[in-house]
Amino acid sequence: MSDVATARGQRFLDRDFRWRGTDVSRMEAFADAVFALVLALLFLRATPPENIGELKATMKGLLPFVVTFVLLAMVWVDHHRFFRRYGLVDKTTFFGNLALLFLVLFYAYPLKFLFTLLSVMWFGPIGTLDATSMTAGQEAGDPHRMMLFYGSGFGAIYLTFVLLYWHAFRRADDLGLDEVERHATITSMLECLVLVGFALLSLGFVALDQPATSGLVYFGIGPCMALLGWRRGAAQRVLVRARGAGRDDTARPAAPAI
Repeated sequence: MSDVATARGQRFLDRDFRWRGTDVSRMEAFADAVFALVLALLFLRATPPENIGELKATMKGLLPFVVTFVLLAMVWVDHHRFFRRYGLVDKTTFFGNLALLFLVLFYAYPLKFLFTLLSVMWFGPIGTLDATSMTAGQEAGDPHRMMLFYGSGFGAIYLTFVLLYWHAFRRADDLGLDEVERHATITSMLECLVLVGFALLSLGFVALDQPATSGLVYFGIGPCMALLGWRRGAAQRVLVRARGAGRDDTARPAAPAI
């Protein structure tokens, strides 16, 4: 059985890529600790609800919890996949990892605040939180600054991923990446560039004095990512079939089970 076939049978994520990061490096372990700390600080309560009112407030806070968790989980999955794919521990990866973790730590609390504020404005108060209390101290230019802040952070996180994937692609020969893996690396880079592009588009609307529209543009991410995934996925399936037809299964030992 080939190494890719072994991987396809034992993991669902990124099945056509031979993962080179078979052991958890100190960089990845540190990143996991940071993500765990962020989730704990954002979502754990010091005490459980003590009455029906507090329980209702906790349940109403589920929506901002879910949205923030999903966004953080997306970053974690991309981070995990990168280190599993390439197993890089060089200087560029080290500093790129630190930059990414800094951005996650810096933007986690403001991100939770944003979605809590939107939930309060759309669905009503969450316990003692209401639109009035959460917008206390707001000045005329704050909506612009807020969208500028979030757009910059979103773009910076995925620009860091772009640079990390570009670094891995430059080392394709050292890593022994085949055509399928090079194609998948470029696909991941393009996906991150799409996200950076939407962040820049959002910042453009902020510059045009349209902060509301700058938030709405993010709804276009889904269709664009679906189109990109469909086109790049079709090309990758062709490459996978060609690799399967031309590979000598005895020429390379099977990859370790992951």
